Amino acid sequence: TVQRVENIQKNVVWWRTQHERSEWQHFRWICTPKCSVGGHHDMELTDVDAYRCSSCSSSRVAEKHWHCPAHNVHLCPSCAELPPETPTLGVAANYVVNVFPTLASSTTKQENPDFYAICPQLAHGSDGLGANKICPRDGRPQCSVVDALEDAYSGKVTHF
Repeated sequence: TVQRVENIQKNVVWWRTQHERSEWQHFRWICTPKCSVGGHHDMELTDVDAYRCSSCSSSRVAEKHWHCPAHNVHLCPSCAELPPETPTLGVAANYVVNVFPTLASSTTKQENPDFYAICPQLAHGSDGLGANKICPRDGRPQCSVVDALEDAYSGKVTHF
């Protein structure tokens, strides 16, 4: 899949792909900012305690923001964008109950296979479900099982 950078601002990169699925055509990558004191420490996300932003000097209430614990450097969301709260992709219960058991049995040639029998057959390697598919997140060959499923069998996680 061809990828093209559209914009770069502060710690954010936007890019576009020509993937067949429209939801995998526009991406935004939030880069972890480096600490301004050491310059070599990646900052961490935190949401504890009130703080003063080291970039704009504003006093802030406890909220999600970037923090370097080694140097006690804080960056507010206005000075360094935070990653979005994205839903985790999951497998539909319909797939788990109605499709997967038959697939697991036929692939492993076992009536009731366990995880150790299923994993090498369906989850990874040259025969895994994502073996011949491009990963929508990094654009490289091989993708996760949930990304390899048809749209009807994957979506936003709503239950464990």
